Amino acid sequence: MKENKGECNPVLDRILKTLRIRCLKQIELARHLGINEVAFTKWKNGENTSFMRHIDAIAGFLHVDKEYLLYGTNAEESLLDLHPDEIEQLKKICMIPEENRKVIYDMIETIWALTSYN
Repeated sequence: MKENKGECNPVLDRILKTLRIRCLKQIELARHLGINEVAFTKWKNGENTSFMRHIDAIAGFLHVDKEYLLYGTNAEESLLDLHPDEIEQLKKICMIPEENRKVIYDMIETIWALTSYN
């Protein structure tokens, strides 16, 4: 039986962890990168590490510092700078079907654009 080497790759582990934290699906990342699910599965199975050539695009998609993905540095700034109430709200959003989440994201973007926060 083939060993699952993907679990031993700290960069891939951080990518997968960040997907979970951000309530994103692997297929969403794959589509963003223009790859198919088979390629993503090969990454997870340790069959190749071609994800490294996409590291800038992956970091951008996940809204994290590339240094976090590569070396695990700046983790707090990249992932954990949320109040517990914000985390609870994000968990609720994650339970909403993907097609309906876009409405929430669009509302947030509109409010952001209309305020002085940006």
